[in-house]
Amino acid sequence: MKTDIRSADFWPLIITVAHAEALLKATPPEQRTDVKPAEREKKTAPIEQIEKLEKEMSQVQEKYQEAESSYGSDLLNLVVAKGYLTKLLANGAVKSYIGRHEPEILTHLELVVNTVSMEEAVQQQAQTTEAAPEEAATGA
Repeated sequence: MKTDIRSADFWPLIITVAHAEALLKATPPEQRTDVKPAEREKKTAPIEQIEKLEKEMSQVQEKYQEAESSYGSDLLNLVVAKGYLTKLLANGAVKSYIGRHEPEILTHLELVVNTVSMEEAVQQQAQTTEAAPEEAATGA
């Protein structure tokens, strides 16, 4: 008794190309015979790792020392600049000119003048950013 492959009994056994590709992609590589086992990662010797870490540590120390050495002069420059901006904005004519021609810059300059610490500057900036959309929405 010869059975025809087109009969309903054999339909579940027919595998389409798409089905075969899906099975191939879903099969883990370690279960497949056509895939060579992946080469294991070359592990560096502990001495090489130590040398690499020492090199990275020395680079970090150099950057830290550079930042530490320039911190004092940078802070002094910021204090002088803040003092200059405070005096500049205390002049009514200068403040009104900047306010008329560059209101966004005036807002940032006032933020610098009124800042005591970096944390306070971030908070003030967040408040300014939140207030701008509200003012635009209300038409103020």
